[in-house]
Amino acid sequence: MECNKDEARRAIFIAERKISENDYVGAKRFVNKAKNLYPELDGLTQISMMINVYISASNKINVEVDWYGIFRGNPLVEGEAEWYGILGVDPLADDEAMKKQYKKLALLIHPDKNKFQGAGEAFKLVSQAWCLLSDKVKRRAYDQRRAYDQKIKLKARTKQKKHKPASSNRNPNARDGLHSSANAGSNQPAGTRRKPLKPRLVVDFDYYYF
Repeated sequence: MECNKDEARRAIFIAERKISENDYVGAKRFVNKAKNLYPELDGLTQISMMINVYISASNKINVEVDWYGIFRGNPLVEGEAEWYGILGVDPLADDEAMKKQYKKLALLIHPDKNKFQGAGEAFKLVSQAWCLLSDKVKRRAYDQRRAYDQKIKLKARTKQKKHKPASSNRNPNARDGLHSSANAGSNQPAGTRRKPLKPRLVVDFDYYYF
């Protein structure tokens, strides 16, 4: 069991390094590994919640293309964070549910309680989410922007499906549009015999001219 505990600590150490590299999905994978190895390890809940905040923050809405930025190597205009995901609440949650969740996250992520690297930035994101969503006017405006973003993404997915090319009925054994001689007659009706090919004699008269 002590061996599992050491392995779990090593996994958490790697997870912290992944966080510093902004690889939050990789960090979550190592945290899950630590949970499986030693579920009672201290700090598992804190670092897990912190990573969830970062993953939700990376899911932007209203990301736009900057056509001038394409030539500068930065074609995308950074959109707005998914504040509901950062706070970990449903978009239809009431004020009381959001307040309860904010207090829970504050206890787990606040740098005074959470000693993992990146806790300060994660708590800042949670605080920003609470400030926006607890304000009814700001929340209503954000919901409108979020609904517009979902509408655009749905339209793009529908358009992509509509223009998806139909699957071809090509022979999988064919290469570059040419069928092998063994499969050349595979599409003939049953019971029909294939006519033998007549040999052709080609003579190059220029070769024999002297």
